Amino acid sequence: MRNKWQPKKRLSCLGNPFDMAKEKILPLFIPHLGCPHVCVFCDQHAIAGKEFDFEQIRRDLEIFFADQQNIGAQIAFFGGSFTAIDKDLMRRFLSLGYGYVQAGKASGIRISTRPDVVNNETLDCLKAYGVKTIELGIQSMSEEVLMKSGRGHNPWQSLDAMQRIREKGFVLGGQMMVGLPASTPEREKETALAICQGGAKECRIYPTVVLRNTALAAMNRRGEYTPLTVEEAVWRCVPLRELFAQHHVTVLRMGLCENEELRRNDAMVAGPYHPAFGELVEQACMKQKIEAFLLGKETRGKRLEIIVSPRSVSRITGHGGLKKNLLTRYELTDMTLQTDGNMTDGRGVKIVLKDH
Repeated sequence: MRNKWQPKKRLSCLGNPFDMAKEKILPLFIPHLGCPHVCVFCDQHAIAGKEFDFEQIRRDLEIFFADQQNIGAQIAFFGGSFTAIDKDLMRRFLSLGYGYVQAGKASGIRISTRPDVVNNETLDCLKAYGVKTIELGIQSMSEEVLMKSGRGHNPWQSLDAMQRIREKGFVLGGQMMVGLPASTPEREKETALAICQGGAKECRIYPTVVLRNTALAAMNRRGEYTPLTVEEAVWRCVPLRELFAQHHVTVLRMGLCENEELRRNDAMVAGPYHPAFGELVEQACMKQKIEAFLLGKETRGKRLEIIVSPRSVSRITGHGGLKKNLLTRYELTDMTLQTDGNMTDGRGVKIVLKDH
């Protein structure tokens, strides 16, 4: 009988497998090991979990890859800064994952790290152990934002790290945040553009949430920091999402991934957390496209027809009150939604104005 993937709930360092850009990813969280700084927003204890058990990870990986449906998945080491941990421990983790790469069971290894702990020697080591993708925690390209967020690195280190990663032949992924102290929509667009121009193929966008027991929580209590609302964060992310699409950069995730540790003891005290944050952004992007089409057109008494991919229906129907809002605002007689199975772009939309 085939073993099924059943991660133990008590083990918080091993995440549930998920599909990312059509490739199954198994995330393993290494909580706050090696990270040389404690950013104002960061409580890796809550984000990644309390502790890790190396032997338990090894056993769970055996069970995971015993399931033929998981063959070809990518192993990901997340949490903290992977290239800043003790080098012997780093090689131990890499060796564990590389065994599955060599056996043809895993397609490769993915890691996340900081710009200031990326050098050629480390990159050569990662390459030797089958690392395929490096996600770089850039967060912002504003020196002021980085300083006020306690990041401990500067924009030039991010540029240098992106170049090194790309030149060594890795797939570069970027990670950025919106709503950090001193951040603005303009600074966030500059960060997104730098990630695109730096050669990234993937990116994650995280709205800043306030976690208990962080410097940001203290700043919030003192009135020195005000987090974005969910709606504000969504609309701050819309132009970033569109910018990445224009540069053919795959957005892997928008919004913080909740786990048991975050839910426990009310770890999140303020900020724009929503379990479907990414979908809210996609809905807002779709709404913006429709309104951009209608702007300046004679719409009174006409019928609006919207055609999308079947997998994009929720991005129209899920936006609260969209139909009523459009009918009223543009004096339309009706709005209909149709699907086209030939539309492969889940973000695409065809919009037609009809007289009857």
